[in-house]
Amino acid sequence: MSEINTIGGRIKQRRLKLGLSQEKLAEALNTDQSTISKYEKDIRPVPSDVLANLSRILETSPTYLVCGSLDNEDFLSELLAIATRIKTRDIQKVVLVNIESLAQLDEKQC
Repeated sequence: MSEINTIGGRIKQRRLKLGLSQEKLAEALNTDQSTISKYEKDIRPVPSDVLANLSRILETSPTYLVCGSLDNEDFLSELLAIATRIKTRDIQKVVLVNIESLAQLDEKQC
């Protein structure tokens, strides 16, 4: 089974994408590194209260971590989580222009 087809694989994928070590993620969740390792290897189930914090830290939705797909609401939540990290106004403008261009391209293909 492909690693990103499991909740553990998606946790690992998001953690690595954000440049977090297992230790840093464990610290943010007030747990230890071995627990994160067990989550990522699908050895230990992720409790629902941990899932909520985990999705916030990993800047994604609980639905994505559990199911592996983003519906429109999840997509918007993830987009917003990423966008709120951008503080520089010039970069914000570039992001908006690029999103608009991609939206127009998507509309033409539908």
